[in-house]
Amino acid sequence: MAEMYFAQCTDLHVGLKGHSAEFEFADSHLAETIREINSMADRIKFILMTGDQVTSGSKAEWDIYFELTADCKPPRYHVGANHDMGGKAEIDFEEAVGPRRQCFDEGGIRFFTLDEYEVGPRGWRAWLKNDTREWLEEELAAWHGPSVVAFHAPLWKTPDGEFVDMWKGSNGQDLLDILKPHNILAMITGHWHRNCEWNMDGTRLINTGALLGAQYIATDPYWFTGTRPGYRLFCWDGAELRTLWREIRCHTQSQIVWIGGHHTGGPRPQVKPCVLSGPVTIRANAFAPEAEIETVELGVGRHFWFNGHRDMIHVLDWFPMERKWAGLWTEWEHTLDPTAYEEDEYAILTRARRKGTDQFKAQDAVPVRIARSASAPLGMQQEMLFTLWGMPVEDISKAQ
Repeated sequence: MAEMYFAQCTDLHVGLKGHSAEFEFADSHLAETIREINSMADRIKFILMTGDQVTSGSKAEWDIYFELTADCKPPRYHVGANHDMGGKAEIDFEEAVGPRRQCFDEGGIRFFTLDEYEVGPRGWRAWLKNDTREWLEEELAAWHGPSVVAFHAPLWKTPDGEFVDMWKGSNGQDLLDILKPHNILAMITGHWHRNCEWNMDGTRLINTGALLGAQYIATDPYWFTGTRPGYRLFCWDGAELRTLWREIRCHTQSQIVWIGGHHTGGPRPQVKPCVLSGPVTIRANAFAPEAEIETVELGVGRHFWFNGHRDMIHVLDWFPMERKWAGLWTEWEHTLDPTAYEEDEYAILTRARRKGTDQFKAQDAVPVRIARSASAPLGMQQEMLFTLWGMPVEDISKAQ
């Protein structure tokens, strides 16, 4: 079958000002994204808007959102979240924006957008409501093809089986149990302002970073740290659901996505380091608007001291990566044998070159420790990056 593309935008936070410099550009990030998606509107069928379109739910914020998206060519399907319906909440979401839950078919997939937010004992929480449960069970029973379920707050459990964040103390397990017997290609979420992917009770969950371009870190006095703004592209070819995190305003993009079964996270500068103890397949994505990526290379680099700071990387080797798939973006692989290097801290890098040029323009780096044992501890530098990521080391490693 022909490839079918769609996009996801999440955590736009239109109208949020004054918290830090990153928020001053929230509206321009949305405008730029709409322009770019419109340039690919002949291939992108629709956009999933998975919550926190605005900041406080005020009419003024929604007016800005509607103005910025007035010329959007692909249809949009919205999920309401706490920032959309909380705070001032000066509009009726369903009347002004659209249904809080719906399903539609496109490209042989049935898509569900869920209304999982309600006001609980301690404020907003995620919860599978009875009417949503009945509706979802009925729709899934009548459909025998692949499905995608989109909502705002991701489902993730600690090693002892407790849900975290908005689903804490919830009936989230009921949602997983309903989905498990069916052909669910993925659950697609936002809320955390992070790129990550994991398997949740047999169902793939893809979480997407914020178009806002900022991560809440709850650290006084700044509270937020800047990240690269972007949105997500998906491609369904009838057999596999592929995805790309697209960084806006990036003319040539290359990013390491998987090191073996380890998702590298993001958006940059957020990254999830790992330990390499044996041969591993590294997968990267590359993208250039209206241009073809001809070559992607994988590098192994080592830090060295410069002017008293360990902030420089000397690349020891570059290896050509093999292109495994080509569509709106390209996907590349290379199997690396880390035993060829001494035990120490390194950086795994990628760089990409457009067709018709002789320069590599894009580069990404993931810190790793090469060790003879997979249980070797990460170095101080990697543990600091985990702190930026915002979760304890042990929780991140067990999320996969």
